[in-house]
Amino acid sequence: VRSLAQADQFELVRQLRELYADFFALTPSSFSLCLPANSAMTTPLADRTRDGLFALLLALKKKPAIRYQASSKDAEHIAALLSQHLDQHQENLDFGRGEDVPAILLILDRSDDPVTPLLNQWTYQAMVHELLGIRNNMVEIPSDTTSSSKGGVGESQSAVLSPVTDDFFRENLHTDFGALHDAVHSKLAEVKMANPQLAG
Repeated sequence: VRSLAQADQFELVRQLRELYADFFALTPSSFSLCLPANSAMTTPLADRTRDGLFALLLALKKKPAIRYQASSKDAEHIAALLSQHLDQHQENLDFGRGEDVPAILLILDRSDDPVTPLLNQWTYQAMVHELLGIRNNMVEIPSDTTSSSKGGVGESQSAVLSPVTDDFFRENLHTDFGALHDAVHSKLAEVKMANPQLAG
């Protein structure tokens, strides 16, 4: 802060805010800590998880009651690390008027869930993830061999698939396959009406 103040010779900086963004907001109701998949809970990974959850709680202005899955040592370890971290940083957790009922942070271990990976959902988001893969709202779209000018395989393209910027995705995020079919036809008809050169 001192170096920023010294560099501001013309007094252009009017306000300085601390933002807690050690997490990636995927949608208004979900986030990611961008951790490697299927990793053992080593000390650096546990610390990264604690820091990401702490930043999320500060951003949401919540001081939750922490609960964890008793059968999981990893969940218990993360809960203990986070609880200790919250105790050490009490001064950052004064959000004014306290809540009547505190929020609950529930820490679960997905490695104890053998059923969910076997399920296939027939919703738009789930199907895109199953077929193409969604990683932090980015989708890699593979090119077919006909799109390459040299006759070989062309490069894949990245596309952002976010409910914040994509109205169709937001409206059909959890739409099942049958209703999605109708929504796609309606959207195509709407695009053709707006662009007559595409109809034909």
